[in-house]
Amino acid sequence: MKPLLSILTILLVFGCNQPQDEVISFIPGVYARYGEDEFTKDYDTLAIAGPQETGSQVFQITKRQRFQKTIEGKQLPEQYKVTHLLATYSPESKILIVSNSGQVISFFPSRNELRFGVTSYRKIK
Repeated sequence: MKPLLSILTILLVFGCNQPQDEVISFIPGVYARYGEDEFTKDYDTLAIAGPQETGSQVFQITKRQRFQKTIEGKQLPEQYKVTHLLATYSPESKILIVSNSGQVISFFPSRNELRFGVTSYRKIK
């Protein structure tokens, strides 16, 4: 009986002291980026909300885009686009996978940024 009690105690102690996933706690927030070339200025914002249910790995993302094109030296009026996405967290690879497109979002907490495909965003909130 004592060996069984010792084993259960050890399992309980090590089970409760599992390391916290640094990436999943970093994910919720607001991320921004700015890009400019000779034809376009664009501003993107990603607002990522944490899972609504305990134990869920699904995140809600609101992507807001503002861009202004230049054609033949004339700036056109600014255009706006809002997209709502759902993404599932993969604990093994520590990435979000966007549900409808399969796009990958990678996180770099030490640099305070994420990469949505090849585009980098800085965390601002």
